[in-house]
Amino acid sequence: MKYEIFTIRLNPFKGESLTGFLIRLANVNGMNLIQLIKMISDRTTHYFQKEDKLLLDFNPSSVINCNTLSNFTCKDRDRIFLCSFYFVLKRFCGDRKIEHARIMAGMIREDFYYCPLCIREEKHHKLLWRIKRINYCIIHNTKMIECCRNCNRKIKYKDMININSCPYCNHTFCSLSMETVSDEELEEQKSLWSTWEFLVKLTDSYNPPTELAMKMLYVLNESDIFDKKKIECNLNDKGKYSTLLQHARGSLSQFRALHLDFILNIVFEFDISIQDLLNIQVPECFRSQIVTKTPLKNNTVACLAPWCQSFGEEGSLVKSGTSVKIKKNGRINKYYLFCNSCGCEYAFDENNKLLERTYFIKCYNEVKSLSDEIHLRNLEIKTGLSMEQIKRCFAYYRTRDVLSWDIIGEEVIVQPSTLNDIIMALKQKEKLNIIKKWNCFKNYTEYLTYRYHQDIVTILQHKYSKHKKVKQEVRNIEKVNEILKEMFTKDESITILSVCTKAGISPETARLWGWNTFIAHDKKNQKLKRELDRKNECYQLVDELLERSNRRITSEEIYRHLGVGRTVLWRFAPEVTSYITNRLKGHNKFTGEDMWNYHTKGE
Repeated sequence: MKYEIFTIRLNPFKGESLTGFLIRLANVNGMNLIQLIKMISDRTTHYFQKEDKLLLDFNPSSVINCNTLSNFTCKDRDRIFLCSFYFVLKRFCGDRKIEHARIMAGMIREDFYYCPLCIREEKHHKLLWRIKRINYCIIHNTKMIECCRNCNRKIKYKDMININSCPYCNHTFCSLSMETVSDEELEEQKSLWSTWEFLVKLTDSYNPPTELAMKMLYVLNESDIFDKKKIECNLNDKGKYSTLLQHARGSLSQFRALHLDFILNIVFEFDISIQDLLNIQVPECFRSQIVTKTPLKNNTVACLAPWCQSFGEEGSLVKSGTSVKIKKNGRINKYYLFCNSCGCEYAFDENNKLLERTYFIKCYNEVKSLSDEIHLRNLEIKTGLSMEQIKRCFAYYRTRDVLSWDIIGEEVIVQPSTLNDIIMALKQKEKLNIIKKWNCFKNYTEYLTYRYHQDIVTILQHKYSKHKKVKQEVRNIEKVNEILKEMFTKDESITILSVCTKAGISPETARLWGWNTFIAHDKKNQKLKRELDRKNECYQLVDELLERSNRRITSEEIYRHLGVGRTVLWRFAPEVTSYITNRLKGHNKFTGEDMWNYHTKGE
């Protein structure tokens, strides 16, 4: 394809915005900015609209064909990209689709801020004037102007047509009435300018989110030894800590870059430069502490019973369904475990020390330390256990051949048929208190022998290891339906919080009462109704505007009349934007010369 070359070709100023450069280029070549952009845009993939001006300084490729502009102006593509935030996006997003990048969301101004002295001296708009945090000109030590000095209107970037004058009243920007700034404010702004001047520089380097998050964690940690509490304290937000950790470990389900505002907040908080952050070499010892996942507690401990086949074998204990319990004496037991092999039960105390919840090991150690057999009463004194606990211990030992002698002095034979009956009863959710009363047991000792048999203990432990699901019972249905009906009729926004506020309950109570399903259903219906009402309102407003007007109307006037941008409306109601386009074409075709002919023939 043969490219035209502009009659007058300009060079971009250092630090100039692409929008400002294109305005200057259009003006000196006898056209307006819209005409110029239509010449260099790729109409096969994108139809340029006025709102797209806002994207020129963000990522030019999403609006114009940079190769075409490069050929028209005889300027290198990189020189064009330097007039935008393209290299900022490339630095943190790499070669991915940077037009969809959200790392600068909320950081770029849509209103025009400027320094009159800079415009008077250099006749161009600086790219960094678009950054929301930058409010001062460090060249002239003055505060930037945020509205026209003549009409006092805020100037929208999308309305800019000239470098040196207001698009609304044509008043010059070169007013000399300026507001000076303090040294402290100026120093802060100089740091901002320095940071952004580095970020917009030409670069091929890419800082992956995983590596960047690792460096940020290292800065927040302030030492080579990983300290979670220190990082959370410096961040003052546990949610941000989790986000950084996920990025550093690469455990996110899909690619996501860190927001630039978040990165810069840490840079300024810790008084380091962005260059220093990007160049930090994270020690391998710190990196390994972040990447290596903390092992589960049950994988770091082993069964303490000497007779157990899993004795000393780490990872042999199984987590039960209980996470924490506070005892009557105030002590806390947490992370309940049991051994699949021998049935001993454990928990961690407040100091993360493993404790036996059963008393089989304690009793065993005391009995083994005795030289001779001992009477039950004396054993009670020796071990500190109750008589009932000792009886249970020996019932446990009896079926496992743990000790060579038995405290009851008589043999208890386990009948397979009786054992099987107990197992079947437990599987059918029969309670132990009922089983204990069965006539098949000669005495309490025999019952305990079956109760602490390995097979019975295993069934009971696995039964209680399952987390109990709270059965959700729907309550007060009439009340929630009444509240929802009232809010729907009055068009009050339906949310869990708003419904709970009216009901005088907490969101957790609403969930337990089973209200969430009802709220979600009516919330969805309310959203659909609001969208339908908004569409009908748009149709009506468009018809009214066109019917009472006998002149040509632009699409901008219509969307301003509707109070909504075209892109926003198109997202939820594309049929309405299509209707507007067709009605506008028909109306404008009937106005102007056609309207004049119509009236002439009528006369």
